[in-house]
Amino acid sequence: MNKTRPSSRLLFIDNLRILLTFLVIMHHTMITYGGAGSWYFMDQRTDEVTSIIFTIFCGLNQGFFMALFFFISAYFVPGSYNRKKTWPFLKDRLIRLGIPILIYSAIVNPIMIYIISIELEMTFLEYYLWYFKSGAVFDGNGPLWFIVALLIFTVCYCVWRQIAKKNPGEISEQKPPNTRLLVAAIIIIGVPAFFIRLWFPMNGGAVILNIQLTFAVQYIVILILGILAYEYDWFRSIPDSQGKRWLHIALFSIFFYGAIGILSGGLEGDPSKLFGGFHWQSFAYAVWEGVYGIGMCIGLVVLFRRKVNTQGKVTKTISDNAYTIYIIHAPVLVGISSLFSGILFPLAVKFVIVLPIVLVICITCSHFILRRIPGAKRVLG
Repeated sequence: MNKTRPSSRLLFIDNLRILLTFLVIMHHTMITYGGAGSWYFMDQRTDEVTSIIFTIFCGLNQGFFMALFFFISAYFVPGSYNRKKTWPFLKDRLIRLGIPILIYSAIVNPIMIYIISIELEMTFLEYYLWYFKSGAVFDGNGPLWFIVALLIFTVCYCVWRQIAKKNPGEISEQKPPNTRLLVAAIIIIGVPAFFIRLWFPMNGGAVILNIQLTFAVQYIVILILGILAYEYDWFRSIPDSQGKRWLHIALFSIFFYGAIGILSGGLEGDPSKLFGGFHWQSFAYAVWEGVYGIGMCIGLVVLFRRKVNTQGKVTKTISDNAYTIYIIHAPVLVGISSLFSGILFPLAVKFVIVLPIVLVICITCSHFILRRIPGAKRVLG
């Protein structure tokens, strides 16, 4: 017999979203100060030890944090769709997701790139016209690629609901995911990712709308799991023991991550076999991503449900502003890190100074300025 889904807010998911938002900002700050990856502005000084530490952290972060963002985001889609129905739901998503994408891609991104690209020998108007004529605007969403992906997923979900005529608006059966399903998800993530990286290696930068193709399979599989999580009420029904087990599996798999990196030539400074190509290291890494990503998604949801299921005034405020913080963190980080670029501090010291400044500015701007603009909460929540 179907039963109505409880309407109480999942505070532990709000708190988990706070953690993930902070991890995104930390990730980009680490890339700024030596971690491997691509970002608008990277400090020109070098520090091999800091670079290695930040690169390892960024690799571990990449293995799960955006996947978990997709997992959580997908969980809330069916309920919202059921309450609003197709066109009101799609209109709401176009406003909430589309407007930030449009403003960032058409205004924020070109201004930011022009300011930091001192080698450009053209006026801003010339650059701005080139930005649109060349099609650069379509990849100009920066970290908002995640929101672009959510918008694409939203459209696909609406089409699927119209075709399938399926209504997961009630708990069809409250049951946790079984091991076979999760192992199948790991295989579906790992094997296609390996083959995709034969043509699009992780260090190759192949993107569509700034979405990295090399990680696309993991995101798609996790999005589907998020829909199943809603239908079977996983966030409430996963037993503590299952959550602990998968979290332990994910954490233990970090040793394999290190071993794969070393055996790929990491100690010699050339781990290219890990990034793609017909190498066992690339295959092992792709499978590891599945194990680690699934384990962290299941494990952290249960851990936060058990340990972080309350909110005080501060966490409630940050939670309300998390979406806006995510949207604005790039220009804030680029601006602050640029100001510190001429100061001859060690990179690790700059990281420790810059990160909290960026966090405070993002929270303050969101809470006291942006979300108080008339009509802004319609977009920013």
